[in-house]
Amino acid sequence: MDPGTDNLRIVIDTPFSSAVRNRSATFLNTQLALDATLSYNAIPAISGHIETLETFTPTPDAKATPSPDPGAYITGGVMAGRILHKVTPTYPFNAKINHIHGTVLLHAIIGTDGIIHSLSPIASPDKSLTDAAMDAVKHWTYTPYLLNGQPTDVDTTITVNFNLYGG
Repeated sequence: MDPGTDNLRIVIDTPFSSAVRNRSATFLNTQLALDATLSYNAIPAISGHIETLETFTPTPDAKATPSPDPGAYITGGVMAGRILHKVTPTYPFNAKINHIHGTVLLHAIIGTDGIIHSLSPIASPDKSLTDAAMDAVKHWTYTPYLLNGQPTDVDTTITVNFNLYGG
């Protein structure tokens, strides 16, 4: 990578493919991507941009223990190991006969009760796979995530793989 130039890297990992376009810079002797766009089946799914890079020096009396907002969401993949009940998606017949396979990404809000309160598609190779994934995932339940001993909503991404060939 050359600082100040655009770079295109393509990763193909059937059935999931993504492209990353970067503008890069050197910061503290490390090469960093400043602009990046990830695409799923040629549909942009996630974009990011870094405007400013600067070092941070905390003051000696700085404290890093703020109280969390009670309405805040925990983000990330913390829920994968907390699943209590998982319904396996039914592979749509038309998708099978047409050799459609791939990864469906879903955005979910898991409530303090461990039930999915909001579910929406992020990316998918086919609408029938999206529908099948959502029909199954909406019935999943989780052990509630505790933050400071209190149940907390979780904002997460759920991945459902449809593979024609098993494995």
